[in-house]
Amino acid sequence: MFYPRGVLVSILMLFSAITLQGQTYEVLYNFAGTSVTPPDGSSPQGSVVVGPSGNILGTTSTGGTNNAGTIFEVTPSGEEKILYNFCSQPDCTDGSTPLGSLVLNGSLLYGTTYSGGPCQGGTIFRLDRSTNPPTETVLNGFCYSWAYPMGGVVQDDAGNLYTTLSHSWVDASLVNYGAIFELASDGRVSALYNFCSQIGPYGQCLDGYYPTSGLVWDSATNMLYGTTYFGGSTNSGVVFSYNLNNPAQYNDSYRVMWNFSGISGGGDGFFPYAGLLQITPEGWLYGTTLFGGDGGGTVFAIKPTPDHGVYTLKTLYAFNTYSVEDTTATDFPMSPLIAAHWNARNPGAYYLYGTTNGASGVLPVIPPMTTDGGAIYQIKLDKTRTKAESFDIVHRFTGASGYYPIGGLFLSPNSNGWMYGTTTAGGADQCPNISCGVVYKVYVVPPQITSFNPTSGPAGTIVTIHGFNFARTTQVKFGGVQTTDFTVNTDREMNEVKVVVPSNAKTGIIRVVTEGGNGPSSQPFTVEQ
Repeated sequence: MFYPRGVLVSILMLFSAITLQGQTYEVLYNFAGTSVTPPDGSSPQGSVVVGPSGNILGTTSTGGTNNAGTIFEVTPSGEEKILYNFCSQPDCTDGSTPLGSLVLNGSLLYGTTYSGGPCQGGTIFRLDRSTNPPTETVLNGFCYSWAYPMGGVVQDDAGNLYTTLSHSWVDASLVNYGAIFELASDGRVSALYNFCSQIGPYGQCLDGYYPTSGLVWDSATNMLYGTTYFGGSTNSGVVFSYNLNNPAQYNDSYRVMWNFSGISGGGDGFFPYAGLLQITPEGWLYGTTLFGGDGGGTVFAIKPTPDHGVYTLKTLYAFNTYSVEDTTATDFPMSPLIAAHWNARNPGAYYLYGTTNGASGVLPVIPPMTTDGGAIYQIKLDKTRTKAESFDIVHRFTGASGYYPIGGLFLSPNSNGWMYGTTTAGGADQCPNISCGVVYKVYVVPPQITSFNPTSGPAGTIVTIHGFNFARTTQVKFGGVQTTDFTVNTDREMNEVKVVVPSNAKTGIIRVVTEGGNGPSSQPFTVEQ
C-alpha cells in the first residue's frame, strides 16, 4: 500500500520583473524527529502552504511529542516552531499521522489525519493560529462506514470541505474502496459517492476505487475532480468528476472521465497517485501516473466536457526509469503539480512543476537513497496548453539536500520566483536509522526567448537574443553546443543577451540557461560554413 500525499494546489503567477535572491536551491530546515529534546517532527508527506508573512506551514507524518505527527511553521530564515503535536489527547482522539496537504484561510488551517480520532479512522481538523497556543479542533472523526483520508481537504466559497476516504467498511470488513466525503459549513456530514458501486462482469470496480489524493473544486462549474489509484475497466485507475449542482441524483452526479490502460510499454500510464491540477479559464486538468509511459510514469492533460461527452486524454511527458545507463532520467511522480505563468507580456507561456520520488513505490518503508533520490522538474506548455514544448530537471535530490519528495511545490504571490517544498527523507542525519526530511526553497523562474537576430551566420557572429528572465544566465547553447562568451543586459523589462557563436556550433535551437531553468528558441539558428 502506498502512503498518502496531499491535495493539489494551482497558483497562476504574473511576473514582469523578478527580484534576485540567494542561490538556486536551499535547505531551510532539517527535521530531527524524536532524536532531540523536545521532539521534532519527521517525514513530511503533504504539500506546504505559505502565509502572508512568508512563513511556511505544513505537517509531518511522524515525530513530535507523541511520535504521531505535527503541524509546523518555518520562517524564511529557517527557524521552526511546532504549532501542534498530534495524539495530545487520550487515545489520540485529536488525530494522528497527518498525510495530506493543508488549506489556509486567514488564521485557520484545515487538514486531515490518516488515523486517530474518536474511532481511530482518521479526522478532519481545524487549527486556529490566532490563539496562544494554537487550538486544534476535530471537525469530524471517521467511524463506521469510511476511514483513512489520504489526501487533504478542499474548501468551496461557502466554507464546505470535501475530501476522499481511502477505505470503506463492507460486510464488517475494512476494504480499500473509499468514498467522496463532504463536511458542510453547518456541520452536516455525508458521503457523496461510494467507490466500487459499479461492478463489471469480472468483478472489477468500473467506477474506480482507493483514492490516494484529494480533490479539485472548480468554482465556475461547482464540480469536483479527482483520481482513484485502482479500478476502472483495466484496474489501472480512473479520472472522475462529481457534479455538486444536483447531488440528489446520486449515480448521475458521478462520471468516470478516463480509464487508464495499464499498458507498461508506452500508453497513457497507470496508477494515478497524486490527484489533479486545474488551469482556468480553459479548464484543462493535469495530473500524473506513477507507472507506465516509458516505465517511470507520465504527465497527462484532460479537459472536462459540459455534456459528459467523449473525453480525450493527452500524454504530455513519459518518464524514463532512472538507471546507471541513463542518469539523466528520473521516475515515479508522486507529488501534485502546480502551474506558473511567469510574464504578463507572454501570455502563452505556462509551466508545470512537480517532483519525482525515485523510490519505485516502496513507501511507507523509506530506504536509504541509492541512485535516484527524486527530482524537481519543469514542463513548458505550448499555447494550447495541451503539448509539452520542453522538459527540464530543475534540481536533483541527494541525501544532503533531502530526498524522496512526496508533497508538491508551493508558489505564493510574494515569493519572487521561489517555490517551497519538503522531502520525506534526507538532510542532516539526526534521526534514528534514517534522516527525517527537510523544508527547502528553489528558484524556478525560467528564461523566455522571444526573438534573436541575426537568424544565421558563421562562427564568431554576434547574436542578440531578446526575451525575459535572463538574469542569472550561466550559459548559452547553439544546437546543444555550449558557450560562455556572452553579456547580459537586464536593465529593461525586455532582457537582452549578446553572444558570440562558438567555433564548433551546430545548426539548431538556441537555449539560454539560467539558475531558474532554460529557455529554448522557437526557431533554429543556422550555422553557415
